[in-house]
Amino acid sequence: MATATRWLEINIKAVLLAAIPFLLRRINYTVPDDAFSFCLFKNITGENCCGCGTLRGISALLHLDFMSMIRLNHLNIITIPLLVYVYLKQVWRLVQLAGFCFTVK
Repeated sequence: MATATRWLEINIKAVLLAAIPFLLRRINYTVPDDAFSFCLFKNITGENCCGCGTLRGISALLHLDFMSMIRLNHLNIITIPLLVYVYLKQVWRLVQLAGFCFTVK
């Protein structure tokens, strides 16, 4: 029974990890900077924080618009490769867990 529960947990994680790029690609990265933001710092102070533009920058990268990615936040050059590394590390860990789950009897 524990193996079935583990298998279900791995499948849910796999679906969520697979959905992330598709959901990020749906973000409209062309909206102006003065539009509504989820950033609490920006909503309170009206100024951009050091992370503003990162989510839209990821969306721009997924649309292969590199200049918009850099324009939205110059730190995206450093931040996005680190986020890709963390994402791929999670995918690799999930693949290893899935292999373990299918070999246990």
